[in-house]
Amino acid sequence: MNPHAARASGAAAAAPAANRDVLLGFFGVFRYSRRAIELVWDTNRALLLAMALLTLAAGLLPAAGPVAAFGDG
Repeated sequence: MNPHAARASGAAAAAPAANRDVLLGFFGVFRYSRRAIELVWDTNRALLLAMALLTLAAGLLPAAGPVAAFGDG
């Protein structure tokens, strides 16, 4: 009998719970996003729109490099 089998089955059972905790922690970051956006919107709408557009541009720039370098086909 494999002496590590008992530990392996226990680890396998604990893995989904650990994954769930990691996911909850990750998505917990977004818990107050709506409130933060509302505060910035109420303070300065132009600032919110500028930050949103700059964030979108920052996300698209890495993909634009290879397209510019190698063309689109």
